[in-house]
Amino acid sequence: MWTILPIAHDENSSKRGFKAGCLIVVKLVVWVFCAVCAGSLKGQAPTPSTLASPDRQMLTPIPATPSAQETATLLLHNALRQAVWGPSVTCKIRQRQTLLDKQLISIGTYAHAGQGSGQLKMHVRLAADERINTLVQVSDGRVLYSTLHIGGVSNRSRVDLYRIREYLGPITTASLEDPVIAMYLAVGGQAELLRKLVQQYKWTHVQTGRLEDVDVWWLSGELATEPPAVRALSEIDQLLFSHNNSGLLPTKVRIALGKGEPFPLWLYQVEQAREESLAGIKSSTRLSVLMEFTEPKIIKELPPETFQSLASNDTIIEETRRYLPPAPAVAKLPTESPIR
Repeated sequence: MWTILPIAHDENSSKRGFKAGCLIVVKLVVWVFCAVCAGSLKGQAPTPSTLASPDRQMLTPIPATPSAQETATLLLHNALRQAVWGPSVTCKIRQRQTLLDKQLISIGTYAHAGQGSGQLKMHVRLAADERINTLVQVSDGRVLYSTLHIGGVSNRSRVDLYRIREYLGPITTASLEDPVIAMYLAVGGQAELLRKLVQQYKWTHVQTGRLEDVDVWWLSGELATEPPAVRALSEIDQLLFSHNNSGLLPTKVRIALGKGEPFPLWLYQVEQAREESLAGIKSSTRLSVLMEFTEPKIIKELPPETFQSLASNDTIIEETRRYLPPAPAVAKLPTESPIR
C-alpha cells in the first residue's frame, strides 16, 4: 500500500522522489479518512425522524482524573457519539500535507445528517504531480459509496450500512450511550476518523486552551502498541494495528475538540506527524498532515439530494464484510471496562 520514496541525489531523482512523495501523501489522506475506499443495500434504513438524538446531558461526565488516557478516551467517546447521533452539520475541510519540505494543500466540503441516519457527503480535492486527486464519500443512509481518484485511476467501493445495523440488532435508548455501538455505526467521514483516533492512539496529554477564538480540549498522543479495552472488533478495526507495524504512518497526533457552545466536542483539527526517518529517506524528512473541519454550521434539515450518489461505470468493490461486527455476543461493550 505504501510507496517507498527514493533518495534524491540529483534533480531528476528529486523530482521522482517528490512525485512518489505526492502519492504517499495522497494515500495518507485516504488512510486518515477511511480504512478502505468504501459504501448497495436492499432494505430500508432508519431515518432521522425515527431515531432520537442524544441529549448533551447524556454525555459521560469528564472526571477529575490525572489519567490523560482515561480523560481523552471519554472525550473521544463522547465526540464519536455526537458525530453519530448528534444534529445535522455542514463544514469546510482544509488540509495541509508536508513531505520532503514540500507542501500540498487540499480543500473540500463535508455534511452529515446525524441522528443515527448514516447520511453523509464528503468531497476532498488534492492537487499533486500536476493532477487533481479526489476522494468522494456519499451515503444515503443505506449504502456508503466511496470513489477515490488518484493519478488518473479511479476506484469505487461500497459498504452496506443496513447489514451492519442488522448485525447490531435493534437500536434502543441505551444504544445512544454505548461508544462501541457508535464505533460500528461510524462508517465514513468525520465519524470514522474519530473511530480510528480513539482506538489507534495512546493519549499522553489533555489540556484546555484556544484554537483561534474557540475554547477547545487539546489531546496529544502516540501510536498505541495494543488495542484499547473498549473497542470495535470488525476487520477494519483489527487492521488498524497491522497498519501500525508498517513503519510508514504518522507516530504522533494532536487534536482539538470543542469545549463549549455552540459546538461542544466538534472535531476542529487533527494534526498527525512522523519525525523519524522513512525507509530510504534522509532522517531529517518530516511527514505531517494537518486537517481542519472549519466553519461548522448546524442545519435543521439537509435536502435529500445532498446524499445522492452519482451514477458511475466504475467497477464497484464490495467492502461490507470488513465493517461487519462480530457475533452479537462478542460485539457488546466489555463489562470489565474501566472507562464505562
